[in-house]
Amino acid sequence: MAQESSTADRTESSTSERNTVLTRRSYVQSIIAGAATRLGITAGGVTKVGMTVVGALTAEEYEVLKADGQMVRIGEGETFENTLIDLTRGRSFTLVVNGGGSVIRNIGFKGLCRGSGFQILVTASSGEVIVENLYLGDGATKKGSGHEYGPGAIFCNNEGDSDVTFRYCNVQGYPNSGFYCSDTGDSGSVTFENCYGKNNGVATFHCAGPDDSLRNCVGYNDDTDYGPGYDGFTERNGYPVWVGSSGPVTIENSHFAAGAYPETLRTHGDGSIDFESGSYSGTFRGAVRTGTVATDPNLSIPEGVPKSAEEAAIEST
Repeated sequence: MAQESSTADRTESSTSERNTVLTRRSYVQSIIAGAATRLGITAGGVTKVGMTVVGALTAEEYEVLKADGQMVRIGEGETFENTLIDLTRGRSFTLVVNGGGSVIRNIGFKGLCRGSGFQILVTASSGEVIVENLYLGDGATKKGSGHEYGPGAIFCNNEGDSDVTFRYCNVQGYPNSGFYCSDTGDSGSVTFENCYGKNNGVATFHCAGPDDSLRNCVGYNDDTDYGPGYDGFTERNGYPVWVGSSGPVTIENSHFAAGAYPETLRTHGDGSIDFESGSYSGTFRGAVRTGTVATDPNLSIPEGVPKSAEEAAIEST
């Protein structure tokens, strides 16, 4: 048995549930068995290529996995794809990316997340990690969590030194950050392309390094209520963009709005932002250099970003 979680100040805390650790190989074997049962075929009728189930499954089909405290590890060169993760029973599920050259693709988390951990942890020590066509848009609740911030969506751990790219991701309503990637100020990098996030506490896009960038992204706060149990700290208490000590982080053709929160963009320490193009409303604090930037942001979901867990999981690869 193993537990793995993080908090906003990078310290580890125990989760309230036991997480059953599955290797990627054993998990794929369970997917093969599930596909065989559902489709009325034998396991031999499903082809396994690159640790990904193909052949029996089409672009219109995906696997459904009910969350029950699992922690699925994705190793070097492996792929986890075309899966809907059902959180509606109130149990946890965590994806841990241990190795570079790995891919998370076409994944939808359905239902309100509960607890104190993160849904996706990236700990790969080298190489490239791709996360694309991801839906984490049903939000989270602090109810059942002992940590003051509650659950977060994605955390790039300071143990890692990989270059992570997020494409076509929808992340909403997580009180302990949407994309928590500020350790890139020390090593590794993060790139956001066509990503959408709103109402994430602490920050939606949290990064730091000089190789970090946001392109065609949207982040903002509004009055959406994702669920009870925040004890005074709500999912809307966060910056759309927060850059830690390092930078400059480059922002292109992106749109942000803070809503009722004090600042839209913030830098910390000697961090800085080169906001080259796009638009924002609200104010910013710290070292923010603006280029061709307007003040009437377009807060619609970027084209290609999934709007539901089913839409994410069904996408063909």
